[in-house]
Amino acid sequence: MEFQKVYLRDDGTISIRCPACLTEKDIPSQKISGKHKFKVKCTCDSIFGVQCESRKKYRKQVTLDGILLKTEKNLRWGKTLSESQETRIKPINCQICNISLWGIGLKILDKVKMEEGDLMLVRFTLDNSASTEMEKKIIVRVVKDTYIGCEFFDTDKNDTTLGFYFL
Repeated sequence: MEFQKVYLRDDGTISIRCPACLTEKDIPSQKISGKHKFKVKCTCDSIFGVQCESRKKYRKQVTLDGILLKTEKNLRWGKTLSESQETRIKPINCQICNISLWGIGLKILDKVKMEEGDLMLVRFTLDNSASTEMEKKIIVRVVKDTYIGCEFFDTDKNDTTLGFYFL
């Protein structure tokens, strides 16, 4: 069963739309407290799945190649191994899995030790019509095996390039 993704609104409700009859209903989040995935039966007798997402910002699922530059604490940004003989900064291949205005989720393709709080720089190209090249400073917030959840920092939270990308 495919689940439709719904987002928690500022007023504490979610809006569910039946894929069969397109009837829409607003539901208070208290009715689904603690449930992230559930089934709904519409008045038209259609049964469908709903996945509730409580993130503050929309997170788009993507498959984008990227380069991740990991640095030791208190070092400057921007040097790569090809630009310097120093080995304090190591390029790491990665694949971006999801992106929002506030952060990014990615998978590391090489075995590299990552820890929460690590500072990095990620470079990738959006799959939009302009193939926009992006470079963002990130801080690691979650590490699960090869998946790394990161928050953008020291950047414009109202990034118009990313804003238009989500349209």
